[in-house]
Amino acid sequence: MSIVSAVTATYLTSGNPTSRVHPLVTLDYGVRTVAMLMVFAIISTRLTEQPTAALTWILLSLHGFAWPHVAYFCSRRSRDQRSTEHRLLLGDAAAIGAWIGFLGASLWPTTSLITAIGMGLTGVGGLALGRRAILTCVLGFGSYVALAGFTFRPESSRITTAFCIVNIIAFTVLFGLFSFRQSRRLIAARKRSQEQGREITQAMQELAAARDTAEEAQLRAQAANRAKSMFLANMSHELRTPLNAIIGYSEMLQEEAAEMTPEEIGSDLRKVTGAGKHLLSLINDVLDFSKIEAGRMELVLEETDVRTLVREVEGTAAPLVAKHANTFVVDVSPVIGAITIDAGKVRQVLLNLLSNAAKFTKNGTISLVVARFEKAGDEWISFSVRDTGIGLTREQFGRLFQAFAQADATTQRDHGGTGLGLALCRRFCVMMGGDIEVQSKLGVGSDFAVQLPVRGPASEAASVAATAAAAGDAVDDAQPMTFHTSIYRVSATDGS
Repeated sequence: MSIVSAVTATYLTSGNPTSRVHPLVTLDYGVRTVAMLMVFAIISTRLTEQPTAALTWILLSLHGFAWPHVAYFCSRRSRDQRSTEHRLLLGDAAAIGAWIGFLGASLWPTTSLITAIGMGLTGVGGLALGRRAILTCVLGFGSYVALAGFTFRPESSRITTAFCIVNIIAFTVLFGLFSFRQSRRLIAARKRSQEQGREITQAMQELAAARDTAEEAQLRAQAANRAKSMFLANMSHELRTPLNAIIGYSEMLQEEAAEMTPEEIGSDLRKVTGAGKHLLSLINDVLDFSKIEAGRMELVLEETDVRTLVREVEGTAAPLVAKHANTFVVDVSPVIGAITIDAGKVRQVLLNLLSNAAKFTKNGTISLVVARFEKAGDEWISFSVRDTGIGLTREQFGRLFQAFAQADATTQRDHGGTGLGLALCRRFCVMMGGDIEVQSKLGVGSDFAVQLPVRGPASEAASVAATAAAAGDAVDDAQPMTFHTSIYRVSATDGS
């Protein structure tokens, strides 16, 4: 086998190790093959300078050509391949020591062989194995001297000297290339390790974010469950109150109808009718919210004259506003025109806002201001319900548009209600492509401005998407807000 073919075989073998062979065994197979060829070349040039027995040539040939393959086979078949390979490497060092003794410690061959074995084992196993290799080489030398004697022959021919120098240079270059290759592998492995570290870090961050999201979703679900439980508790009272009134007045009318005057009967019937309407309103709110959550709420969009709509709302809301001695002011821009909306839902939104304003304002002023304005190149109409009532605190803003929630417990006790009104109002507005902007100051009053695009939702798909968002509680959370000189404000674009 030539040196070139041996190096080629070594490269192919070391580059394609099997999963059953220890990497050290594969590496040493290539190193030992090249090293033993160099040993054969160095010793053979020295032997040609003197008469040599045929047995010596046979042993040298076996050591140079057969031994690397025998050692590889032995290591590969061993259960502890690494330990076996280290022992075989030390055996190589002992054999080199014996050859040095055989050559009479000739200067250049000895230098070349010790360089080869020292660099080879140090490169494979580090300084510890290198030191053990030198010690084993000395023991091999001593063993040969003890068995065959020793004659010091330091001289060597020019050819042997030149060949040894060439081999030292070649071996140094070979291990330099080997070290370079190992360094490149180390750098590549380090880069892969760093990249994997970054990927792991990113995965951990994503996992942490997902965990935080899951925890937040769990907290929101728990809060929603608590809110719905409170809602059911409130609804049981709210539904019973008008129902009891209907039943009570109906029974009274049945018992006393013969003795009552028409005026008295009419008064009681109006109370029954009012209680029935109130009960129907509560039930409608629950049903509407259920439709939105199920994603089955549909819009009936049509072009509507704004003045006509406002007159209808004014006629219905006037008695509610006058109940607490409030003044009702309606101000509509002269160029208001028409708007594409679901008129029934907008009427429901405005009546709900006016009813709330009347509920929380006494001996004050409630205004419905309707104006047309431009935003982002599109025409919009604002329906602003303003009052001079009790206003809202900063904490109350956090629950303003949450379903099943009211400003606080006192509000529910003093004024009743299900806590669905504002949540429904905002969801209706979002479905129609708009929103509600709120400004308030405690003790001064509030301004709820319903803002809707004149042309309606951008498209049917956008309306469906808004319905899905509403069903998914996208507009149900506490809204972001800014605090300016005791005025609390929720922007129409915040949290949408």
